[in-house]
Amino acid sequence: MMSTTSGGPRHRRPPRRVPEKVIFNISGLRYETRRRTLSRFPNTLLGDRARLDRFYDPTRDEYFFDRNRPSFDAILHYYQSSGRLRRPLTVPLDVFTDEIRFYQLGEDVIEKYLVDEGFIKEQVKSSVVIHFLSFITFVKAHKEVMFWGRSIS
Repeated sequence: MMSTTSGGPRHRRPPRRVPEKVIFNISGLRYETRRRTLSRFPNTLLGDRARLDRFYDPTRDEYFFDRNRPSFDAILHYYQSSGRLRRPLTVPLDVFTDEIRFYQLGEDVIEKYLVDEGFIKEQVKSSVVIHFLSFITFVKAHKEVMFWGRSIS
C-alpha cells in the first residue's frame, strides 16, 4: 500500500504479527504446529506464552527442550486432538508421567491417564501411601546405620 505525503511516495509495512507457526526442537528432532493449536490449553506449558518463552532460542527461531522425543509425539497430539492422551508403547509409564508433569498438563490429566492405563483412582493414592509407610518401616528397622532412622525414631 502506498501513501503520498510530503516527501514522496512511501510504502507502509503491515504491523508485525506474532508468527502463527511454532517450531519445537525436542532433543534434535523438530516439530511444527500452530500457535492457535497450543492456545486451546492456556494453563499448560506450551499453551502459555509467558512460560513457553523461557525455552525460546532466538538464533534458531525455535523452542528447545531436552526431553523424551516419543513422549512429545503424544504430548503434541494431546493439543492437536483437543485433549486425547495416549502413552506410546515404547515409553515407560513413569517416564511418560514425568513428561506430562513437565509440560504441565495438570493433575487431572495425569489422573485420567492413569485410570486409562488401568489403575483405579483409589489404587493410585493408596499405593503411594503404602510405599511411604514401607520406607518408614525400613528406615526404623535399620536406624543404627541410617541417619534417617535416628531422626524418625
